[in-house]
Amino acid sequence: AHAAEALRRATERIANAWTMGTGGGGARDERVDDGNGEWTTGGVAETTAMIDAHHALSAAVERSRGKEVAAYVEAVEEACASALDGRRAAAYEALEHVVGACSTRAFVRAHGKWTMMCAETVKAGGGGDDTRADGDASSTTTRAAAKALSAALQRSGGLLEVPGVRKEASTSVSTAAKGMMKLMRRGLIEGFELATTCAKMHSSA
Repeated sequence: AHAAEALRRATERIANAWTMGTGGGGARDERVDDGNGEWTTGGVAETTAMIDAHHALSAAVERSRGKEVAAYVEAVEEACASALDGRRAAAYEALEHVVGACSTRAFVRAHGKWTMMCAETVKAGGGGDDTRADGDASSTTTRAAAKALSAALQRSGGLLEVPGVRKEASTSVSTAAKGMMKLMRRGLIEGFELATTCAKMHSSA
């Protein structure tokens, strides 16, 4: 019950945060979350700590509360794709946490989707709502996506014998390559960390 409540609160928090300020006057715009509307890095830390305290993304909870787990993960994925301003970076931080905390079964099932979502954002070099005028590759979203991708590839490096995982990883590495190099040229640690992960865990990609 505690895990389910933690997931419900986390889902509402991220859903409210990324839709705030979208306009239109709809019901979703009028909802107020639990005091964390800006959902900054600190807000992500609070949310993930709440989930971890109840092991809410574990295999055991997934078996008993699969609907709630799926709803939270879907909210994170939607925020990665659609959130405004700096909140999209926060969404990728939440995705990085999901990548590490979810069950192996859930990870393998979503591996291709998550790695490509991150890789496409890295490839864009900061494309989206939070890009600076000069298209600076150091945008917070790109860096957060690179970290999430690195975490996913680190984990999938131990699962390469699972059908489909190797191919999905290779595709995402190829997709992110130019954006990763762009981050490295700017001296940003996320680019170097991603490159190191690719070299160690997916050298054939």
